[in-house]
Amino acid sequence: DLHSFPTRRSSDLLRLPSLLSTRPTSCCMEECRSPSPVMDNDLAGGATASSSTAPAPRGDTFQQAVRVETVTAQAPGNAVKAEALTVFLGGRCLLTDAELKIPEVVRTVEVPQAGAASRQVRRGTCYGLVGPNGCGKSTLLRVIAEGHVPTPVGWEPFLVGQQLPPALPWTVAEEVLSADVCRAALLTEQAELENEWAALTSMPGDTAKDVLRVNNRLVEVRQNLARWDGAEQEVEGVLLALGFRRACHDSTDTSSIHGNTRSNRAQTRPTVSTSMQHLSGGWRMKVQLAKALWIKPKLLLLDEPTNHLDFEALHWLEERLEEYPHTTVVVSHDVGFLHSVCHEIFWMRDLRLESMPRDVVSQEDLARMQRRKGLNFNFAVPASGDPQHHGVSVHDIQFTHLTENNRSAPSALQVQVRGTIRFSGQSRSVLLGCNGSGKSTFLGLCAGALQPMRGTVDVTPDCQVGFYSQQMDELDLHGDGTAVDFLVATCPDQLHERLETKAAAAAKAAERRGSRRSEEHTSELQSLT
Repeated sequence: DLHSFPTRRSSDLLRLPSLLSTRPTSCCMEECRSPSPVMDNDLAGGATASSSTAPAPRGDTFQQAVRVETVTAQAPGNAVKAEALTVFLGGRCLLTDAELKIPEVVRTVEVPQAGAASRQVRRGTCYGLVGPNGCGKSTLLRVIAEGHVPTPVGWEPFLVGQQLPPALPWTVAEEVLSADVCRAALLTEQAELENEWAALTSMPGDTAKDVLRVNNRLVEVRQNLARWDGAEQEVEGVLLALGFRRACHDSTDTSSIHGNTRSNRAQTRPTVSTSMQHLSGGWRMKVQLAKALWIKPKLLLLDEPTNHLDFEALHWLEERLEEYPHTTVVVSHDVGFLHSVCHEIFWMRDLRLESMPRDVVSQEDLARMQRRKGLNFNFAVPASGDPQHHGVSVHDIQFTHLTENNRSAPSALQVQVRGTIRFSGQSRSVLLGCNGSGKSTFLGLCAGALQPMRGTVDVTPDCQVGFYSQQMDELDLHGDGTAVDFLVATCPDQLHERLETKAAAAAKAAERRGSRRSEEHTSELQSLT
């Protein structure tokens, strides 16, 4: 329905923004826990359960649009379970009378060690969730993450969404540490207590009782924070494994778009102290994965994690998921990745969930499960020329990777394009490079959204350049409107041109029909006479 609100459609189609950590990790204090979105009388035995989700706060459009029904009142101790599950997003039904069961299946693997006996290591199970775009995969992950279906006690689902959150002005390490909401809450309380203690001790009069109260609570908070004494070192270790550097180099390196050396890539990788606002999309996705790997939730939900990753990072993620000790559910359209990491496949089809072992599903089957009718794109060129003569060309340009604020990141890699590269109306090209090498910036230059530091970018007359970005910020700015409202707001000139063309064609058709009727009438009169 073109006039449905975007927030009521599947996030596979419009990429609904999702919470990267929708529920907190295990806390040392009861007050750190966020309330469950279900009714209290449904929480039998403490499990997260619902037969119909409770009303949501007015500010959350997703919570207002989603409706979940299940006959399951309580999850077992080792599985997410919802029988006769029905999920609505707005007026659209995504699942009806489906059965969802995500059991915890633990494997024990012997890992050889150099010079010692092999040791046994716990391994969890990875489930793949597949289906065509728009069937509701991302919505189902978010429904699970936000507690709309029964979840075992102690399972704190952690969702890494395909839509990256806004980059905040703090370091990579601070971003990962912020994922533990209990630690963050204790640090905030500690700062408030210290300020209150300082104010009380400098205040005249008898404040001994209040000072003692604040001091006792401050001691308690600091004792609780002692649980995270090694958190910074742990987070740094995870980030180093993901490719971040320990130390910052102030030098600015220059590389060619035709081939970066491994040493150049190593020198220009971001550090653990780099600002989040200076990272490319691929490195920001690595930060979100670092959060999950540091916290190690009992249920890890990954929505299209491969979208922003280069080949090396993708291989690294495959290895980490194989080693992950708990349960993982992955949504991806990368059939090779799914077949490599998943042990069981959930197929969303015909408003149901069908489960099957990975061993009986080939990569071709996975591709078929996610296929809809193909899209037919026709790129028009001016009638007065050959497609080969229209396009974009870049000449000896130099540029640097830009941040979200269109500013050059400190010590950013400067990329040079030597000579001329041309993309015509007949070109079919692919741009490869590691995360942060400047691929998206290069496309922005070709589209005219950015300007090079040196050199020129030429576009032939009448050539319109379309740009489809990995970030869907435009949709977020128009999240309260319909799909039609979005197109009217963002493409008014093109829509007006199409309307004029259709109106002219309709007028010509009407003129032809009128001329034909006139000829038929004249012919009838002649036959009568």
